[in-house]
Amino acid sequence: FVVWIFEFDCSNLMRCTGSKRWCEEEAYNEKQAEREARKREQATKKQKETTAELIDDEEEVHTLQLTAKRIELNRREFDLLDWSLNGARIFFKD
Repeated sequence: FVVWIFEFDCSNLMRCTGSKRWCEEEAYNEKQAEREARKREQATKKQKETTAELIDDEEEVHTLQLTAKRIELNRREFDLLDWSLNGARIFFKD
């Protein structure tokens, strides 16, 4: 009975965190696509960026880099947790 509850909790945890990670990755990909579209639009219009726009762009790049790093670290952490829980499940199997 306890093993069944443990398996249910683990699978529920992985499903919930997986969907949250998927949502975060989708939001990141959308922001990245918006940024690239803006850059292409400016390139086709051959507009020069103002200093304020360059600063905003630099901040946006920095934010996107930090977001990508956070997503990757969360993915690694939960992959390790999943691996550990699977090992515990094998160890405590009836």
